[in-house]
Amino acid sequence: KKMLNQLNISIFNFINNFAGNNNVLDNAVIFLSEYSPFIFILVLLFFWFQNRNKKNITLLATYSATLGIIINYIIGLFYFENRPFVNGLGTNLVKHVADSSFPSDHSTFMLSIALFILYSKVNKKWKLSLLILASTGALARIYIGVHYPIDIFGSLIVAFIASSVIFLSKKKTYKINNLFINTYLIIIEKLFINKKK
Repeated sequence: KKMLNQLNISIFNFINNFAGNNNVLDNAVIFLSEYSPFIFILVLLFFWFQNRNKKNITLLATYSATLGIIINYIIGLFYFENRPFVNGLGTNLVKHVADSSFPSDHSTFMLSIALFILYSKVNKKWKLSLLILASTGALARIYIGVHYPIDIFGSLIVAFIASSVIFLSKKKTYKINNLFINTYLIIIEKLFINKKK
């Protein structure tokens, strides 16, 4: 455990040592760290307005992210890890509450979506782009000083579990997904198509 903790801190210091040396780089990484999850939300909204299959993928990816965050919450009830700045480590670039560091909610959210999309029948460019964005967004959390590498690794494990559970049980969600999609299509038809007539 001591060796693992030393490795965790060493990797944190290596990544976080770049912080505070270049304003342009710092601001770019802060933006990536703070706003990458919103890019994922926009991508899912874009998928929703495509065909029925993409709507179904949107719902399943949302379930994956939700399950990931729920697992994080449960972990937080039983395990608490101080954030690096609470332990007086590194350079902290953003204000953050001193709640539990493990796992990272930002990273879990992004990785849960990215991994589920990886399993899905989606263009390879989308799969690769979202996986890269999730990975760099997660690493950015270390750069800005609010997470340890072990927090990101924990998020990856949680995201893998969440996305796998949803993917393996996706057939069981078809009824509720169809209800969501059909209700949406009926509302759109009543609001827009019938008005044109």
